Amino acid sequence: MASVPLHGSAHPGSSIHRGAVPLAAWFTLAIFIVLYLLSFFDRQILSLVLIPIQQDLGLDDIQLGLVHGLAFSLFYATIGLALGWAIDRFSKQWLLFGGVVIWSLATVACGLVDSFNGLFAARVFVGFGEAVVAPAAMVVLTSIFPRERLGLVMGVYASSTNVGAALVFIAGGAMLTSLNAAGGATLPLVGTLQPWQATFVIVGAPCCCWLSWRSSSSNPGAPFHPSRPRA
Repeated sequence: MASVPLHGSAHPGSSIHRGAVPLAAWFTLAIFIVLYLLSFFDRQILSLVLIPIQQDLGLDDIQLGLVHGLAFSLFYATIGLALGWAIDRFSKQWLLFGGVVIWSLATVACGLVDSFNGLFAARVFVGFGEAVVAPAAMVVLTSIFPRERLGLVMGVYASSTNVGAALVFIAGGAMLTSLNAAGGATLPLVGTLQPWQATFVIVGAPCCCWLSWRSSSSNPGAPFHPSRPRA
């Protein structure tokens, strides 16, 4: 079975242009959906822990608003333009890998900071890292699926936003409830954390685990094993 390119378009005479979609294309779509769900979870989990953060870090309402809104959204939007330009010119694999590195570590850092400045900076880097996912997904998915399937593909990808919102408030709420009942958590390397701190560390962990596995491979920047499809 032909594998799917992460860089460049399919050949005009390939089976992709005749409507046949390799299984690898659907697998690539699934990976982008998972990455988008994880990024959405990491960016929105702050909504559940605003009050304890305000109490523990001594933030006023303006500082809380800056952390919750401006720190992420402004830099997500502005850096997204630059990353969209970069996606068209440089390795999509390495840009995506680097984005996951940045947002995962920044999410964990949100739970380890002890000041407004530290939290603001961590949220900026969450936005910086996550901004690469959307442009990378658009370029890759439109190059590996035939035109007549793009409506379905983009609809499925876009719907993951609503799924991500549901996961944040259901899974995130359940996790925070458990952590509050336990009075926090003691985690390897970081020690004892308050419930809100442990929440950030735990939600950033899945991507960190994936990064550890990818970095042990011979080519960590190529998560989808790209190659040209056969004609």
